[in-house]
Amino acid sequence: MLSGRWGRLGIAARILLLLYAFLAGLEALGGGFELLGRTVVDSFFSATENPFAGMALGILTTSVMQSSSVTTSMVVALVAHPTVPLPVENAIPIIMGANIGTTVTNTMVSFAHVTRPQEFRRAMAFATLDDFFKLKFEPCAGVGVRNLSALCRRGSDRIWLRKGF
Repeated sequence: MLSGRWGRLGIAARILLLLYAFLAGLEALGGGFELLGRTVVDSFFSATENPFAGMALGILTTSVMQSSSVTTSMVVALVAHPTVPLPVENAIPIIMGANIGTTVTNTMVSFAHVTRPQEFRRAMAFATLDDFFKLKFEPCAGVGVRNLSALCRRGSDRIWLRKGF
């Protein structure tokens, strides 16, 4: 095993390589949406115009992928894509759904302890606490989302959001 300077350089090189692979994957995702064709992408984007459908999509994607980070990264890549961007108004409920989707993941993890009653009781208590926190405060955040969506619909503010403040 390398130690000292070469060990640190090896770790830094691995981190940079993994970051590159992550960014290349996001670029491939955008390219994949281009290959689907404009009509398929437009139907997907129109389906997410309904905030509840967008939130359900975020919950489902996070539950299947077992990672809200992957869901959020995909949505960010779709919003930032230069040729076929996902509208910001459609992206916000998907990200909120990804946050709620983590409640499915933590409940599934707590069921892994079902054969050990004391561990299961503690795991389920914490998972339930997290579930109630997210399910209670996500609707509160939804009020802010509606206000943000109203800002996005106005022409000058839409440009402001696209330029990144």
